[in-house]
Amino acid sequence: MTRNNEGEEMLNKRAIQCRCLFQALRELKRLVVVMIIAAGLPLIPAAVHGQVASPLTLDQVRSLLSIGAPDATIANEIASRGVAFRPSLALLAELERDGAGDHTLAALRKLIPAERTICESFGGCMSGGQHAFHDKKWGEAKEYFEQAATISPNSGQAWNSLGEVYLALQQTQAAYSAWDKVLNSGDAVALTACMENGQPVCEGGTLRLTPTTLFRYKGDQKIFEVPLSAVQVIGTIHHGWPSYLSFEVLVSGTKYDFDFFPIAVNCVWTGTLVCPTEGKAEQTAMGSYFDQTIHRLTSGETKGTAIAPPVEKPIKADIPPVKIQVAHRHRPVGGGFLVPNQITYCQGILTVTLGVVEYDCTVPDRSLGRCEHGVISPIRSAEYKGGGDLKIVGRGGNWDFFGNGADLKRAYDAIVATSTPQRQVATPQQ
Repeated sequence: MTRNNEGEEMLNKRAIQCRCLFQALRELKRLVVVMIIAAGLPLIPAAVHGQVASPLTLDQVRSLLSIGAPDATIANEIASRGVAFRPSLALLAELERDGAGDHTLAALRKLIPAERTICESFGGCMSGGQHAFHDKKWGEAKEYFEQAATISPNSGQAWNSLGEVYLALQQTQAAYSAWDKVLNSGDAVALTACMENGQPVCEGGTLRLTPTTLFRYKGDQKIFEVPLSAVQVIGTIHHGWPSYLSFEVLVSGTKYDFDFFPIAVNCVWTGTLVCPTEGKAEQTAMGSYFDQTIHRLTSGETKGTAIAPPVEKPIKADIPPVKIQVAHRHRPVGGGFLVPNQITYCQGILTVTLGVVEYDCTVPDRSLGRCEHGVISPIRSAEYKGGGDLKIVGRGGNWDFFGNGADLKRAYDAIVATSTPQRQVATPQQ
């Protein structure tokens, strides 16, 4: 290679390097301008005009996150300029979902108002929260646990307790976010759940979920520990009599039934856990979190969160329970058409209370001795036909009731007011 060729090659390399450097500087300049515009900063430094940079607004912080500004840069801006909004743990959880990094979150965490500090140490905050939790003082417990999480943001214990308080306050999505933080810390989401085992009393304990493992504990005794790959979620099952919910899973092929203990509601604890409507809503939320999260983790997804189940139609507390005497019509054996001389009736009590419809036979029919006992809910449809005829479609199929017209109309009205049918309830005929 001649000396001229060597010189020409060197010049070409330097030209390429210069072009690359120029492009990098141009891209950096573009990014800086975009960041300045997104943050709402003036292009001429405020110091030139003798001004102090104004605090960052929440929209400005979110704009910086949306364009991918470096975590340390956003944190430095927050530390030097302050913010024009009120940080809270709930807001930090939202910003984290928007992409805020550890430095940004730490800078905002320092700005959580000091007047909300009701305890100084992590241990003191957890102790105060646990006492308030025991006394069902949910608002007070929330403040203690939030401060504990502020002091020690990687504490699974604080976030687990905070999730339970959020659930008690009916803030289900916030509870899910708190439990996600437990898993992100490598700790276990632990919820109280009894295990059905055919004994007189459902066996108490906890069900614990980590990013890789499902545990069952009875007190400090470990009942089982299995990888999530060995767990198949069946889901939350609605049982008819007595009316209760269970969370069913297959663990290495063996079926287990767990009844989650609600936080804010007392339930009847025998062979199963029978709870009022409010308690069932909490049980549904717990089961839904475990269900969605186990599916997410076993599919390899490390990001994302469970979605809170929809809130059912609220029960009208001012609707009093209805309990009436009725006759229940039986179809002839083999179904099909009603044959007049084969129509039979049993006598019993129809009860509508807190959205649950039940029928208890007291006198069997004379020809076959049939006498049903059962929960008809969930209701698919109900129709008051007038003249003492009420038809309900629900669990167990079609139920035809006869009796006093005014009583059956009251039962119909209570069903419409307190049930959440799977389709629109029929309008009664006049």
